[in-house]
Amino acid sequence: TLAYSLAVCQATEEEIRQMEDYVRKMDKSTDSQESVMLDKKLHYAFAAASRNVLIIDILEACSAVVHTFIENMRYEIQQTEERKGMLQKCHHDMVLGLKTRDEKLGLEALGTHFKLVNQVLDEDRVDSFPGEGQERLVLPIMPRVAASCQSESDETDCGAEESEWKVKRRRNG
Repeated sequence: TLAYSLAVCQATEEEIRQMEDYVRKMDKSTDSQESVMLDKKLHYAFAAASRNVLIIDILEACSAVVHTFIENMRYEIQQTEERKGMLQKCHHDMVLGLKTRDEKLGLEALGTHFKLVNQVLDEDRVDSFPGEGQERLVLPIMPRVAASCQSESDETDCGAEESEWKVKRRRNG
């Protein structure tokens, strides 16, 4: 929310146009990988528009986890047309909030976006992620945090306390 609030004040017209373009392309895309990349670009664009170096650095440092998290969440959210529409409305409203400098509109959309993601995490529907034979690591023990690691065991603590970072290993295919 901090990044969004800062972006409302600092986003340039060019940055906002770029974000509108990402959202328009997501609206039209039928390719899941393209949608993931556009969604990720949108997240990075919001962070960049905040001008907050710490937020930008954290996002970049977690790039691989962010990519996997977005890919998995988009897949799960798009399992129903209702959720798919809600996600896109959130994206539209967040960008509209920047364009009109309406922080309240954007923060409400961001809150809805978080609720949607949390709802999917709460359902623990993680055994159906896409990918032919790819391993997917899933998360939901630590409050709303994605963790990613590889292990030969079915449950791994990834070097952290098991009660905080329980990761289940799933295989597709």
